[in-house]
Amino acid sequence: MVTLWPSATASRRVAAVALCVCLVAACRKKNAPVAGGRPAGSASAAASATPLPGASADPPPAPPYVCRELGKSPVLSVGQAPPKAKATQAEDEEADHDVELPFSVELGAARAENGRFGVGAIQSERGASHAFALLIGADGAAAQSVDLGRVFGDVEPPALAAAGDSWLVLSADSDASSIVLKLSALDPPFEAGSIRRGLEIPGVRRDAGEFALEVSGPEALIAFTKLTKGHGLIALARVDLKTLALKGSIVSAPAGSEGDAESPHLVRRAGGYFLAWIVRQPAAVPKATLGRPATYDAGVAEQGLVEEGPTSIEVVPLDGAGAPVGSPRRVTPANARVVAFDMVPTPDGGVLLLYRDDRDGPGLERATAEAVVLRADGTSASRTWELGETAGLPSLLWDATPPPKRGWGWLAVPNESELRLAGLGADPLALTEVRSEPHFVGAELLAALSGHLLVVRTRGGVREFSVLDCPSPE
Repeated sequence: MVTLWPSATASRRVAAVALCVCLVAACRKKNAPVAGGRPAGSASAAASATPLPGASADPPPAPPYVCRELGKSPVLSVGQAPPKAKATQAEDEEADHDVELPFSVELGAARAENGRFGVGAIQSERGASHAFALLIGADGAAAQSVDLGRVFGDVEPPALAAAGDSWLVLSADSDASSIVLKLSALDPPFEAGSIRRGLEIPGVRRDAGEFALEVSGPEALIAFTKLTKGHGLIALARVDLKTLALKGSIVSAPAGSEGDAESPHLVRRAGGYFLAWIVRQPAAVPKATLGRPATYDAGVAEQGLVEEGPTSIEVVPLDGAGAPVGSPRRVTPANARVVAFDMVPTPDGGVLLLYRDDRDGPGLERATAEAVVLRADGTSASRTWELGETAGLPSLLWDATPPPKRGWGWLAVPNESELRLAGLGADPLALTEVRSEPHFVGAELLAALSGHLLVVRTRGGVREFSVLDCPSPE
């Protein structure tokens, strides 16, 4: 029997990422690709441009990605642009003080299975919000938008997961005291009349309303946050796929580090799931204040300067019934500060996590990201990816059915002027070249399936989806 989670802490191996040397004389430095996460065209590259006698020159950098759009472009548009009307000077001045757009679409995490991309969305139009499930063919030939009904409050977009020929949809609504999760199923032909309503789960934390949905075998698992005696925990609910009813009772995930748990993530593995979440630990009390009455400085609180404790990521494997197979493991340094993370399964039965450590202060532009691999046998490895200029957290995309000789996943690295890609191969920590692609200018990369990528562009209040075929090197 394979032990998934040994009690001894696995050692970390921090590997340096190789520096690619650009040898083409006509190559412009600012457009040079990034190899292994480090920019080419540096001083060391120039020094090695002339090989020593008897030594072979490094190969030239790989050509840029060349993607082609599939189907019509865009394959689906959602939202509505604000009406165009000639405004008076007084109306223009008033508009400067009112930045709320009358139309907007917020997207959730995208899924890609069974020949389709699935995306949850919330569309707001003049004060009324509706939840939607968007289904787009992996070949770009078919796309549908299904209205799931009106929702209230500031809630997360729906989460989708494929279940046989159907799609499960977990959407959030708001009542007077908390968030309510509502499960439904979309059956072919994926129209409003084919929606099957299921269980509802009240009591989700309003201040930490993230949730996750995954399917394994004949059951689904829902992970969400709840408060128990003022303490934030991750709760788990098993669902029967045929009846969409709760199996057993809602239970709490095993607690690891002290603190409040939030931001649950689920991915499927053989025989069960991997569950990960963020733990916000309490701030340490300064020695100078120990034994003194607590004071409150409203000015400091208003500026957001109240000290916070470390935030870490914990992971635990679950069996098919959602029961833990071992104890939670912290995969981040002891004093890390993690705002968000991404997680995808790996082909060998493990899981790959990506996060940023903001312990030196929050910021949108950072040149590095931290990657951690947890394998099915319980061993782990980590690496710092040097990605150049980025904005926000890079995202991981997992391809459930990659074509022959193509990688199983992608890393998408956004910045203000472009979106760059790197392929993931046999070693999940070893990136291929991080390169730009002209089709991705102004686009957000959402999901991958069968070698195709789903992207979305925002034009005013409209979201336009396109499907691209892109080569992915090992």
